[in-house]
Amino acid sequence: MTKEFPCTCKSDFQDERYGKGIRLFNERMAGTKNNGWRCTVCGKEIK
Repeated sequence: MTKEFPCTCKSDFQDERYGKGIRLFNERMAGTKNNGWRCTVCGKEIK
């Protein structure tokens, strides 16, 4: 699953597609539970 969150990394493509400063994040799973989200550009993790 993916979700959009704000991030400070640079990506002209994602700025154009999702809006300035908004990045696509992948869901991090621990077994069957959501263990946070990871930015697809810089790898920053949020919970």
